[in-house]
Amino acid sequence: SNHMPGTHWIHPHFHGSTSLQVGQGVAGMLIVDPPHEDYPIPRQIKDMPEIRMMFQNINVPHLRSAANISQDDVTNYVDHNFEVTNTSTSANILMLVNMQFVPKVTMEKDVWVRWRMVLSSVDKTLAFLSETGQCEFKLLAKDGIFLNDAPRNVNTVILSPGNRADVAVRCSEIGQENMKTVGRERVPLVRGYGGFDPETQPTILVVNVVDPSGGSSKVELEPFDAPTPCYLVDLQDVKACDIETTFTNVYHCINRPSQPRPWPRTQTPSDLCGVYGPSGNGGGGNSSLFFPFKNKDNYVLDFPVGTVQQLTLGAVSFHPYHQHVNAFQITSININRPDLKLTDDVAAWYQVGDHHDTLQLPNFQDSPETSVTVRYQSDYFTGKMMQHCHMLDHEDKGMMTVYSIHGEEGTMWDKARDINPTCIMPDQIQSMRMTKKTESESSKDISGTAAAGSSKSTKSKGSKNPKGGVETCNKEIYFEPLPSYGYDTSAEDLDAEKDYVDGGQ
Repeated sequence: SNHMPGTHWIHPHFHGSTSLQVGQGVAGMLIVDPPHEDYPIPRQIKDMPEIRMMFQNINVPHLRSAANISQDDVTNYVDHNFEVTNTSTSANILMLVNMQFVPKVTMEKDVWVRWRMVLSSVDKTLAFLSETGQCEFKLLAKDGIFLNDAPRNVNTVILSPGNRADVAVRCSEIGQENMKTVGRERVPLVRGYGGFDPETQPTILVVNVVDPSGGSSKVELEPFDAPTPCYLVDLQDVKACDIETTFTNVYHCINRPSQPRPWPRTQTPSDLCGVYGPSGNGGGGNSSLFFPFKNKDNYVLDFPVGTVQQLTLGAVSFHPYHQHVNAFQITSININRPDLKLTDDVAAWYQVGDHHDTLQLPNFQDSPETSVTVRYQSDYFTGKMMQHCHMLDHEDKGMMTVYSIHGEEGTMWDKARDINPTCIMPDQIQSMRMTKKTESESSKDISGTAAAGSSKSTKSKGSKNPKGGVETCNKEIYFEPLPSYGYDTSAEDLDAEKDYVDGGQ
């Protein structure tokens, strides 16, 4: 009941066929509305007209590969020459908007419009901007969660597979304005890992700007603080002793050229994918173990409900990391070379303090010199919590695993209210008025005690540091990412994962 209102989506998740089904367009937008009319989001945002956009990447060559992986004998894109028959283009890799190719949308001059956007894509990231710059963008929310500094000025919209974004858009000149795709000079994705080529489709959509029906008067958007659910409090300053588990996630794909396989029907590169890291049913960490998805009961880590976890994402420029149930917060962007920095467009879109549930960080052309550290609460819900690469062909090939959350359902982290005394608990009625953000409010003392409520809380328990035996209050799992992560390795590297692969699948 305290879920933040926002833009989400739904799609099928049948393992082995996810990329085939989503790649053919089986997906939809899901909007979580405010719980009541008086929910304290500014009227500027609440009453803003909306355009809802499902960006769907149709990649015909990829559909053939996906049909191969999932052994699809119904559509059978493998044996039949499936081609695009759209007379307006010869391209076979398209970015559609609400299943339309380069549609036109109409907006009134100088009027803010909220674009709710979802990228349903197997493997392509979308980045676009206003061609002449006459349309301005202000970022409000990502992955269904309002920014802490909304509205944020951005020049380029960046969506990796599975991302959502809410952007306020205002155009200042009558006429048509193209939304142009941008390439690696501004959003430098690693080659072969998600970039949508601007030459394939230079224009994503066209905005037809018309005279305003109510007369022209520019209104600026005011900064605002959206109400914060307790599961989304700021975790940046949480002490290490309050973090239950610290671990690293590295995704990787490998080849199996020497072993006959029941699928794919023809040999493809990087045809087995998985996770390097902690393995087994709650057992230790082993950096040499390659861990493809086996089944829903074989989980990579377990931790108690109502605790804080810290995760460092290696290979985050290659693979969009996605986890279900619990969104995470960026607490540091770790650049390991002093001569490198994020481009201006990327630095504006991805900032420390932002929340995501899907993250791929475009950086540095072909140089994988970055990791991202995130934190999240394993809040309220117990059971299985899935994580996977949102390049869905990688997920279908095994780049997916499960966390297990144990304890009593409904338990919340006991220090959330210490960080933000006004954070919203489940079933709590929130009736405060929204006010303009001021410097004094932003810097006020946020210490306090948790208000009475029906939800349970838990405290972090002490444990031994497995490296040195030093008593700490967090359980730490240590392992280092392989130096070659993100690239194919030889068949000799396969011995470590053979016990987790049944019959080559």
